[in-house]
Amino acid sequence: MDQAETFQALAVDLECQGWGRVDACTFVRGQLDELPVVTVVPRAKADVVLYLDVTQRNNDDLWLLRATSSVDGWPADYEQIATVDYRWPVDEQQVAFEAPLARSLAPYVALKVPEAVTVTMSVPDGAEEEERRSTPYGFVAWLGGWGSWTPQYQYASLWSGMSAYRVTPTDGAGVSVSYERNIEVQPDLSVDGADVSLAYDSEELTGLVHGEGNLDEHWTVGMVARGGHQDEDGQFDGTLKVHAGVERNWFASDDARGNRLAAAYLIGVQADAYQRTNVLGEDYATFPTHMVLLQGDVQFDTVSLSLDLAAQAELLKPDRRYVLSADAGTDLVLGSNLDLYLSFGVTQQAIPGPAALDQADFEQVKRASYAEPLQMYGNFNIRIHFDPSNGVRNNRFDAAVGLDGADNL
Repeated sequence: MDQAETFQALAVDLECQGWGRVDACTFVRGQLDELPVVTVVPRAKADVVLYLDVTQRNNDDLWLLRATSSVDGWPADYEQIATVDYRWPVDEQQVAFEAPLARSLAPYVALKVPEAVTVTMSVPDGAEEEERRSTPYGFVAWLGGWGSWTPQYQYASLWSGMSAYRVTPTDGAGVSVSYERNIEVQPDLSVDGADVSLAYDSEELTGLVHGEGNLDEHWTVGMVARGGHQDEDGQFDGTLKVHAGVERNWFASDDARGNRLAAAYLIGVQADAYQRTNVLGEDYATFPTHMVLLQGDVQFDTVSLSLDLAAQAELLKPDRRYVLSADAGTDLVLGSNLDLYLSFGVTQQAIPGPAALDQADFEQVKRASYAEPLQMYGNFNIRIHFDPSNGVRNNRFDAAVGLDGADNL
């Protein structure tokens, strides 16, 4: 009896670096499981590492499928982009990314199992390329809420807003408005025989108008106007900030990975009306301001880096009002079994806070944190993993496995 012919399937590890409005990672993983000449393995066992990154364009999620390999003689990397409208039925979404996924892996499958790949290119019979009508204008509105209730503890949040915008390869503009309300009700705290209310009720209305135009592939000029109102325990009864400036960019405006590195300088004016007299004796203030902003968000195959630096100050008296902030983060894939995430942020500022606070008013004291001169945060996460190499998925008994060990029951 002749022995059956065998082959080695292409070993692929899927690394999801973005999700979008469609669960792209689940879709792609499911499709990989359906390919007869592909097997899903941990990173340490992979011939090819397939990175999935997602950016958004209007109603479309743009899925960047980037295949990489360290096998000698194989292409180091190969990319394809799938365009998926998140409003489509699931079957149509799946069809939209099947071909780009197959194309991204085809060069490697052809090297691993040459007989498995055939290529054809043709125009549909009698078809002509359709002229596509499009519009640069868009509109979005949103409304959401969250709440919980017990006899003594109640929480509620509401958020809403709308935005209208225009975007082309050379210019953009937009206007947006948003509203947010947060309410917390809980038992009073008793301090030295006196009841201190821990109830919390915050409200904020904000708006923004912007317009920008590209001078060339690297330089952009634009303006932005921002404003807002807060409730009586907030900082502003009203504020308006209007700035114009120039920005230098180092990546294309439609970079497939969403990479961005830009530095901007803006100058303008700010007018405020405060809910409480501040430490400078001001109920109202108008003053010129300027700022330098550096923003970066760069994605490599095994490293993601983000950086936000800002230096903002009152133009004529920078020691009276200024904000210096730095936020950085990195997501590292260190070898086949180790992942590391780090982030850190620090802000040093001089912002005139309220001249007087009712120390028995929990909400007033809590809301005055905006004027703290130094603010810092940090985040650290390390993951060591040795994954099964059989490529199997099994979601049975997940409801029970997902129970928290510290739940009441």
